Amino acid sequence: MGEPLFSRMTFQPIHLYPLSKTDAKTFIKETLKKSQVITISKNPFAPFTDDAIELLVDSQCPISPRRLLRVCSLIFETAEIADKKVIDKEIVYDVISKFGQISLVDNSETERIDKVELSETKSSYPQIIELSADGSINLALDPKKVNCKEVIGVILYGVASPINLKKLTDFVSRNWKGVSIEYVSANLQNMKGLFLRTGKKGEYA
Repeated sequence: MGEPLFSRMTFQPIHLYPLSKTDAKTFIKETLKKSQVITISKNPFAPFTDDAIELLVDSQCPISPRRLLRVCSLIFETAEIADKKVIDKEIVYDVISKFGQISLVDNSETERIDKVELSETKSSYPQIIELSADGSINLALDPKKVNCKEVIGVILYGVASPINLKKLTDFVSRNWKGVSIEYVSANLQNMKGLFLRTGKKGEYA
């Protein structure tokens, strides 16, 4: 590696921001294009039907590229087991309903995270906080214009019941950028007085 390039290297992590619905469609389309050798369909999303793609992005976005690939892999695996050549809306719905929020801790397994409900205060900001079909929270926020504490605040403001640190970290990573539990915990330390900590396991509200 040349010195000019080497001198620009840092040990800072590179964060991939969550994909919007439009970006997610483009990502899926380009990924499928690379894997399709021969296709007789004019649909760039084949073998997905149009309504299957709409359900996928509506229920999951904003979503990280890695998580989107994992969701799609589960959909393909389910379709293969069912011997389906076309992935329709029902298959996508079945996968989302079965696995809920998909964990990336271990790609060989999936972990269901309990669904959450939005609090009544959510109605004050209907354009910001949405609840996906899989029971996860989506925030219509520009990741570049908010910080971690602000994202945490909006999430805690929007949920109806307390959530634990693991679930909170997952929601922050999904809606802002990939962060560790330690990073979220450190930000919470700077937010004392703005939230409540309840229960033996330490849930936040």
